[in-house]
Amino acid sequence: MNVLLVGSNAALAESLIPILARKHRVMTAGRHNADVSIDLEEDFTLPPGIDALINVAAYFDNGTENIIKAYQTNVLGTLKLCLEARRTKVKHIVLISSLSAMIAATGHYYGQYAFTKKHADEGASHYCKENNIPLTILRPSQLYGDSDSFRRNQPFFYHMIDRARNGEDICIYGTRNPLRNYLHADDLSESVALVLEKKTIGTFLCLHPEDISFATIAETAYNVYKRGGRIIFNSEHKDIPDNVFEHDNSLYEKTGRFPMIDIESGITRIKRRLG
Repeated sequence: MNVLLVGSNAALAESLIPILARKHRVMTAGRHNADVSIDLEEDFTLPPGIDALINVAAYFDNGTENIIKAYQTNVLGTLKLCLEARRTKVKHIVLISSLSAMIAATGHYYGQYAFTKKHADEGASHYCKENNIPLTILRPSQLYGDSDSFRRNQPFFYHMIDRARNGEDICIYGTRNPLRNYLHADDLSESVALVLEKKTIGTFLCLHPEDISFATIAETAYNVYKRGGRIIFNSEHKDIPDNVFEHDNSLYEKTGRFPMIDIESGITRIKRRLG
């Protein structure tokens, strides 16, 4: 198929492109360094002949001074893509959303990223249903990968790896051991490829089968690098809340593939690439 990947400079694109290119002709779209110039904050047109459109573009900044930019990219940009997909007769849209779209307004981690992703999902679902456009929405947990490109969105994860690489202590604020769910970008990319192959339609959660604590990540990083260091809990700071969700394996059961990269394998891959 001819696949257009919107968000050519997103961290996930680095994993998606080679995996999709195994079976498809992949074109990239973005504001720069792309085959097709598209700015989701502006008007644009899609090129003809696209079979599947995958949107990984997102605005992550939670600062309220940037709320308009967040809406323009995450909500209006997504709707513009859906309208253009209808005009150019795209056969399948895949939106990479986020588990943040499921955070309640009273949740600790609720913010404009969460509600703009939720509104984008709802708007796209309504438009595509009304216009008979096959739509898949994937909501991954926190993503990491082999390269430094994921560092911006997962700073503490990579901070722990940096400390372990240098044999330095890792400090966790508070007295409790918060839980997270980290999914390797290659596992998500393999799921996207299978969604296209099997024409899997619907909204799905994409989590690693195992939730994991900060201390376990730190211990694993120390074991991988073997350069020493201790885990310290600093009770002078407030406890960090968990950020985990109920597991739903519907996507993996439909596509026949579960995530295969555990945290030890993931950190080992980072060590091989970044040292």
